[in-house]
Amino acid sequence: MGIERLRPVAAPDFTLKDLKTHSLHLKDFRGKVVLLNFWATWCAPCKSEMPSMERLMRQFSGKDFEVIAINLAEDEKTVAAFVKENGYTFRILLDKKGSVSDRYGAAAIPATYIINGEGMIIGRVIGARDWASSSSFDVFKELLKK
Repeated sequence: MGIERLRPVAAPDFTLKDLKTHSLHLKDFRGKVVLLNFWATWCAPCKSEMPSMERLMRQFSGKDFEVIAINLAEDEKTVAAFVKENGYTFRILLDKKGSVSDRYGAAAIPATYIINGEGMIIGRVIGARDWASSSSFDVFKELLKK
């Protein structure tokens, strides 16, 4: 699947607004496995993996699992139109200044971090992946058992 396993390190907390202007904090998701993805609407690889992120989220709906996609430096109208057009239902947050992506070291996009229920980053993927593959499902099933 191409997940770079990392020595567990605390995920930097952040506060960002969603498309409805609600502020969300990463710490609010403690106790859940989080797929944290950095992306942009102009990024072809980002757009190619998003349908599989939606399927992954639906596969684990009702479990202690969240998909959070952080858009980098685009205006809210552009992002909202893209999300609506594609019917994505996972959480979309706006990093208008790129400060959160900087804290995570997301120099290239898409960049995805896997955070366990204790709030520790345990994996990283640079580049697009098929998040709805059977191997991906197996990884998240295993993480959700812990």
